[in-house]
Amino acid sequence: MEAVSNPVVATILLLVMIPLATTELGTDGWVTALMEPAMGKIGPHAGWIIVYTSLIMTVLRFFAGPIVHKLSPIGLLAAYCFFCSMPESLPLLVAADLAKSYGSLKVLSGVSLTLGRGESVAILGASGSGKTTLLSLLAALDKPDGGRLEYAGENLLAKSEPELAHWRGTEIGVVFQEYHLVPALPAWENVTLPLDIAGLAAGEARRRAAAMLDRVGLRERSHHFPHQLSGGEQQRVAIARALVTRPKLLFADEPTGNLDEKTAREIEDLLFQLAADTGLTMVVVTHNQTLADRCHRSLGLHLGRFA
Repeated sequence: MEAVSNPVVATILLLVMIPLATTELGTDGWVTALMEPAMGKIGPHAGWIIVYTSLIMTVLRFFAGPIVHKLSPIGLLAAYCFFCSMPESLPLLVAADLAKSYGSLKVLSGVSLTLGRGESVAILGASGSGKTTLLSLLAALDKPDGGRLEYAGENLLAKSEPELAHWRGTEIGVVFQEYHLVPALPAWENVTLPLDIAGLAAGEARRRAAAMLDRVGLRERSHHFPHQLSGGEQQRVAIARALVTRPKLLFADEPTGNLDEKTAREIEDLLFQLAADTGLTMVVVTHNQTLADRCHRSLGLHLGRFA
């Protein structure tokens, strides 16, 4: 753990490696990488974690005096992992007794749902059962008339609209049945849109968009406009756009509804592979029983309530 024993050298290396890690992992990715041991997702970031841990231990044990010096590196690392994992023990999303009406039309009544981290949940129901309305409430795109909505222990209903906009831009992604791509922009610019809105530097946004398009199999189509892409390719661009911000939670509203059976299966495979790779939590609204069966669990919505 103490490959670098000189604290001055360790400090200099830490200062040098922060921008290097930022370049390699993204502006927020290096912090995520350091959190990953507590989440069981070291993966490709293992090298960064080992080097950072070694350097930080050297600096701490020199400058913090004999108390830290007496602590073993393993003990410090265990304490760090315990601290980092505390928020992970909470459910990611909790909805309790959500209700929504439009005038005299009662759409949802007493709907409750708890989502664990990394879980996939399908919401099934006939047209008019309230599925899309529920999705809008869970994504904080609309406010319920009553009930409670929490994300990682925070009350979403108490947040202002600017705070919710920031939350939506950083914590969730949304995939729609109709794709909703900007016709005048090529694929890569459609994917960078949420990053541009978030204020990410243009070069970093372009790099992350290119990486996501590569992951969804569209590297060679990145400069094509939506009208030059098939329905399946447009949905791949929409998925890349939804995930390029590295959200923890993805909402998908009939993601395969406009696709033929073969293309729908490919999009399903892509969604579940990306979820498995990233630990993504998914809520999928669908009429497709095959898609629903691939989720960890399915819930049926009938007359504004879970059956």
